[in-house]
Amino acid sequence: MCGHLPHAGGYQPLADANEAIPPAIDNLIRDCLSQDRNARLQSAAEFIKRLRSAFRTDVPLSTLLTEARLHEVVAALRQMSAEDFSAKPKGQKLLLINRLKDLIRIDKPELRTATAQVIALLTGLAKFEGSKEYTPIINAAFHWGFDKSYGFNWVGQANIREALVDAAKSANTDAHRVISKGYVEFVGEKNIEELPGWYSHDLRLLVMALLANATCGDSEAQDLAVLYDRINAGSHVESRE
Repeated sequence: MCGHLPHAGGYQPLADANEAIPPAIDNLIRDCLSQDRNARLQSAAEFIKRLRSAFRTDVPLSTLLTEARLHEVVAALRQMSAEDFSAKPKGQKLLLINRLKDLIRIDKPELRTATAQVIALLTGLAKFEGSKEYTPIINAAFHWGFDKSYGFNWVGQANIREALVDAAKSANTDAHRVISKGYVEFVGEKNIEELPGWYSHDLRLLVMALLANATCGDSEAQDLAVLYDRINAGSHVESRE
């Protein structure tokens, strides 16, 4: 949950390492780990009730955006569809997008997992926004989904890559163009033959989703098909070795 292995010694709050985790989760875990049997949670039903109440979802978005911690914003975004997000006031949407830009800009280690969650959510939710708003989200999704380091031996985020594939499948013309452009620029800089297997596999899934989308234009299709062929050829080289 916090993006690293447990530390030896006393309990270290998860909320301190990842702002997407509510402090109420730490309180719940402490109660489960209590050495006093009478102080521990007495049933699974009580555990589920406490877990559900840890996330506020009944607060207006306008309040969350100005007063809440990041975990509460993430919980609110999880309740939305792309249509819900599109219907929000322009100011709220721009505030969310600019908050993400600032999270990326400051890049605090303790916020990286939470930032990745916001990127994954907005990759799907903001697909009906204009290219000016959607482009920085998609550019962040490629970098944080494939190349970003989150700790020792941990590169990229599968949930962001899955969000990219899902968005590519259902994108309208404008969103498809943004994702396709981001893909061509991102993959064009790579030495495909040197990429690890999981990396090539997920790049292949994404380009297939883009090509299969009926909104894919002729120009984008040509560029994507060239990269699809390069990825397949590079994978065959790797398998022969």
